[in-house]
Amino acid sequence: MQKSELLVTLVTTVTTVTLATTVTIVTIVTMFQLIKDLIFAFRFKQAVKKADRFHHITHRKYMVLVINKRLEVLSKQELKKFIAARVFRKGTTIADLEAKALYTTL
Repeated sequence: MQKSELLVTLVTTVTTVTLATTVTIVTIVTMFQLIKDLIFAFRFKQAVKKADRFHHITHRKYMVLVINKRLEVLSKQELKKFIAARVFRKGTTIADLEAKALYTTL
């Protein structure tokens, strides 16, 4: 074999190995993302049920919000108290929180 043929063979083998490892890594990453999505969907479904149950009992407006990377179920009255106590940043309003809510009871 000449140098050029050997070089072409070497390059194609390295490319094949790289593609195989890339596909494996991508598959693993998508599997992790799938598991994370399934966990989030389960937690979101539970939060929606909780908000609906609380709304049915108290007749208040409840919202499902993401606070500190967790799904929280809070009533509009609780949010007003938190805003007054400066739990949220200065300038945050109920309308801002309602817009960011993933789910709102009616």
